[in-house]
Amino acid sequence: MILNEENLGLSESRNNDIKEAKGDIIAFFDDDAVADENWIREIVRMYEEKDAIATGGKLLPFWTNEKPKFKNT
Repeated sequence: MILNEENLGLSESRNNDIKEAKGDIIAFFDDDAVADENWIREIVRMYEEKDAIATGGKLLPFWTNEKPKFKNT
């Protein structure tokens, strides 16, 4: 884990992490998310079985209260 002495923002923090990474796969996960129990397994599988150069996934909202009523703009 790399700790910043000051708030560098998301992009600069991730770029610093990438520079320090030692593995073959880099995965980012935000503090306001909950990962599926198979998240890492599926990422690795995509690289091993599909020869991927990048991967992503489906994002589902987790409403702690009632779903907000969004306005169409």
